[in-house]
Amino acid sequence: MKPSKHNIFLLVMLAAATLIAPAPIQAQGQGSILFVSPNRVTVGPDEKIQTITVNNRSDVERRYDIRVVDQVMNEQGSTQRMDVGFKYSAKEMLRFVPKRFSLQPGERQTIRVMVRRPASLADGDYHSHMLFREIPLQRTADTPVGASAAGASGASFEIKTLYGLAIPVVVQSGAINSSISLMDVQMLKNPTGPVLAVSIQRAGNAEASAYLRAEHVSAATGARTPVLTGQWVRIYREVDQINKMINLKIPEGLSMAAGDKVLVTLSEPGANPRELNVIDSRELNF
Repeated sequence: MKPSKHNIFLLVMLAAATLIAPAPIQAQGQGSILFVSPNRVTVGPDEKIQTITVNNRSDVERRYDIRVVDQVMNEQGSTQRMDVGFKYSAKEMLRFVPKRFSLQPGERQTIRVMVRRPASLADGDYHSHMLFREIPLQRTADTPVGASAAGASGASFEIKTLYGLAIPVVVQSGAINSSISLMDVQMLKNPTGPVLAVSIQRAGNAEASAYLRAEHVSAATGARTPVLTGQWVRIYREVDQINKMINLKIPEGLSMAAGDKVLVTLSEPGANPRELNVIDSRELNF
């Protein structure tokens, strides 16, 4: 009996990835967990090989295959699939082994990612995404896997939603340079509360990223209170500017007074990776 079609959900982790110590990411659902580390791969100009570790944290055997796809950023900072014509694609440069593998519960697999840069490749960075897709396993009829569709031969296929996960792979070539800054920041009134409208600009031949935060500054005491959950903002090379609308979170009991400000900052890691240095800021009237 042929397996029925299954939905594949892509969990693409971009903007929220921390730069200081990239954390592993996982896709999960109904007992299926795919654990991947690191959550993004950067192959430096003088490097040709990187590795990724995949861990099956479910209680049954899982099988996955890998393919490379292009995810292109738009001016809202989100990404969408582009199958052909992406100028900064790394797809043709990437090779990896294995391309398909099975993992027993708790088992790990190391993926070797290899890069072959064209001799004429211009300086800058290029990126694609490695997509890990779960594929159905044929099981014997007496294997306890939950709901299944059994055929006359005694084999069965799980009837469940299959999950996938994609991580960015950035290939750098030659001299890399980029910068990021606040282009325009406004505070808008909304019935549900104030909204921060921010435009962030990128320059150079590579992606850029920074930590965005906003604080209420008391005119009377100078005390600062966060009104925006800090977040990493990443802008890929194909976009020069992104525009974000973010609801501010005013803590209960925070009093507003004449002259109070909202300070919006972009920061990047300093010499000590645990510290952030402000690289651009704007002050707004509250």
